[in-house]
Amino acid sequence: MAATLQNNTPVSGSRTITFAFHEVNAKIDVLADNAAHGLWDKGFGDHGTPGVPKAYAELTTQEKLDVLDAYVTYTLKAESRAYFKKSAVETVGIIAESDAMTTIDLIS
Repeated sequence: MAATLQNNTPVSGSRTITFAFHEVNAKIDVLADNAAHGLWDKGFGDHGTPGVPKAYAELTTQEKLDVLDAYVTYTLKAESRAYFKKSAVETVGIIAESDAMTTIDLIS
């Protein structure tokens, strides 16, 4: 998979990350469909309403691609949040350790 980053023009201050996955037609079709179906089963995508549910077999190719897109967006945001929280916890731990050492030095 190749990713590219580009600045958007004329809209300044925004960027677009594009992911491209290249594979033989038959293979990429199976990979994409299986991944979309698995993600659909996990709740990604438009499942319709309780009164009018939508089955996976009813999805268009674009709707299946939308499921994959939603997952990539979700993953980017979730991993970013997880890393941010981990970094914050590590920083708090360093500060707490430093404060504890300062307190011990003051007591000694």
